[in-house]
Amino acid sequence: MPREEIKINKLVGTKDNEFYFMNYVFKDGQFQGVTGAILVPISQEEYKERTTNPGLAEWLKEAWKYRFENDQTTLGLEEWAEEVYSIDGDDAVFDLSYSNTDFWQQIREVEPDLTEEDFPLFECIGGGRCFSKNMEFEKVYNPELIELINKYEEEEV
Repeated sequence: MPREEIKINKLVGTKDNEFYFMNYVFKDGQFQGVTGAILVPISQEEYKERTTNPGLAEWLKEAWKYRFENDQTTLGLEEWAEEVYSIDGDDAVFDLSYSNTDFWQQIREVEPDLTEEDFPLFECIGGGRCFSKNMEFEKVYNPELIELINKYEEEEV
């Protein structure tokens, strides 16, 4: 039997200020499950802290250390961090997976207090098989998706 996949790409719920999205459900022989992504809002304060020195340098310190020790840069930490950020932008310090989807818009529609001014972006902090049967959420935005999670994360095919 070929692998079956149903794309969902919808917001399921929140837990500990983390927004859980269902990407798709799948069946592959006797193996089945649900994949998803977890995004967290980044406040304007945290954004500024991580994108300007000294926070920027602290965030990129290990990468700089590796390059410095392997003769891949002669720049000091802060100067190197600023150079990397000038080239890579926010991708240098945030995991912006899913920024090219409507996930951010889905969050802002259900949580209007998370304005772009106060929370300029949402960072991906996890994903893959991030759901379990009977997982509890503080808020559920799509109850029918909870049913899918419980079905695909428990039943034998």
